[in-house]
Amino acid sequence: MEENSKKAITDFTKDASKYVSKLDDSFDEWISPYKDFTDTLGDIKTPLTPLLSVTSLAKRLKFKSFLKNFAAIVDEDCVTDAHIEKLERYLRREINLTYIAEIIDSSIESKSHKSSAIMGYYAGTILKELREIQYKDMIVLNALKLMNNKDLENFILLYEKFFNEVEMLRSLRVHDSRDKFENLGVPVFELENTIEKLKGVLILGYDVGGLNNVGNAWGTFKFNENSFYLYELITKSDVMKIVDIR
Repeated sequence: MEENSKKAITDFTKDASKYVSKLDDSFDEWISPYKDFTDTLGDIKTPLTPLLSVTSLAKRLKFKSFLKNFAAIVDEDCVTDAHIEKLERYLRREINLTYIAEIIDSSIESKSHKSSAIMGYYAGTILKELREIQYKDMIVLNALKLMNNKDLENFILLYEKFFNEVEMLRSLRVHDSRDKFENLGVPVFELENTIEKLKGVLILGYDVGGLNNVGNAWGTFKFNENSFYLYELITKSDVMKIVDIR
């Protein structure tokens, strides 16, 4: 099974650009685990077919977003015999093979087609550079899987508007700077929800509690190394500049 997985990812990297044009014809092969589930429904499947087709459409669009950005990164330099040989050695390490598989799986299960597109750029970059997987990679992938389009937009907005200020003040509390947040043009409660979600997945941090400290109060946050890593990944992918990536 592991050998098959390594071969599948290697072949996928070599032929990514071909899959973009043939995605509509070959998509069923890539979502076979989900097809297996629907096949087990037997006769019950018939009245559910319209609903299941909508579910498949959502997965299809997310995977297409992933694939377009993946194919844009794994260019001709990645399909030479020398690089493929290095790629095969790279995928012999279980952590590398498992992580790439997790990115592909997460791209289909993500909450946002833009997150899926970012994952395509991300996976392509890893396989092009053959770089080692670090703990912060796992943090970022988990966050991308859970972030919806608004979370992505809100994170970029918060980072670009407050990075220098939070660096200087250590942490920032929405409650104490409400005017600044109201002027951003996004509902404050929405921003607070994004902040709390990203604190929960370690993309944003918070300061210590105690006397005269707000600690992990609602809407309090600070940036950390994971924040920078995610921001860099999103901006380098250029996905947020694209209005319709389908």
